[in-house]
Amino acid sequence: MVATIYVLAIVMVVMYVTYPDDFPQLISNPGMLVDAISVEIRRRWMILKLGSLLWIERKKMDYSLWKMKPIIKAEQLKQQEDKTNDRSV
Repeated sequence: MVATIYVLAIVMVVMYVTYPDDFPQLISNPGMLVDAISVEIRRRWMILKLGSLLWIERKKMDYSLWKMKPIIKAEQLKQQEDKTNDRSV
């Protein structure tokens, strides 16, 4: 019960901060308030979901690059050796 009240209070504060000009109209019309809350929750969930997916993919790419560093370094050394061998011939 108390947790529900806290969640509703947080949602109302978010709505007030996000839509300060429209908030009085939303409070006076409960149907529109519920619709606005529903849309805002979906929007924030999509942002959270897509943001976390992007973060995870970035970490995967960082790990892959970190894992490939010795291979890249060896390839660069091999290319440098090939260039020096070509010049000396």
